[in-house]
Amino acid sequence: MSLITLDNVSLSFGNEQVLEGITFSLDPGEVVGIIGANGSGKTSLLKLMTGLLSPQRGTVRVHERILGAGELATDMGILIETPQFIKHLTGRENLQYLARIKQIIGDKDIQQVLDRVGLGPKADTIVKNYSLGMRQRLGIAQAVMESPTILLFDEPTNALDDNGTEMFRHLVQEMKQQGVGIVLVSHRKDEINEFTDRVLQLLENQLLSVSGDLYETS
Repeated sequence: MSLITLDNVSLSFGNEQVLEGITFSLDPGEVVGIIGANGSGKTSLLKLMTGLLSPQRGTVRVHERILGAGELATDMGILIETPQFIKHLTGRENLQYLARIKQIIGDKDIQQVLDRVGLGPKADTIVKNYSLGMRQRLGIAQAVMESPTILLFDEPTNALDDNGTEMFRHLVQEMKQQGVGIVLVSHRKDEINEFTDRVLQLLENQLLSVSGDLYETS
């Protein structure tokens, strides 16, 4: 059973066609990379998968359920664009605030995920004093903290140092082994090659398979 299925999905903003006839599926334990030029529609495609955007044509299924207009996907962790947090709260307090929505994890789980992304020592520092890399780590933490079966990442290693990238690498491997399906958008060829099982490219509103298994590095 596919975790996400897009069937002949098209999206436009006014007279601008962004995506046309997109067909896509994500299976458990699969990491799919999506590449494309700036403005090609990568972020819009991720938002369609979450329900933040609705297609003009076609269907989006998450866990075999068709998302209706305005209906958000469930059991999904998301890091799209620059993560935003309440700046006068600490990292821990931001995650506690988010955790109250579903009420499925507690303070112990939050501490574990903060340690996991390398923010344990800075958990009680206000986010206003976080570096860009620390905010990115916090964004990854909020995406994974409730152990979703689907993860969508948009440029997840942006602003991360080498240690942060290594942390993310281990996290992806662990999630994959647990059967989590992951969609990864990145402009970095090394990241796409290392993390993904297959690569798709958005080109002229279409989603195409990249020739071969990996993104060419030449």
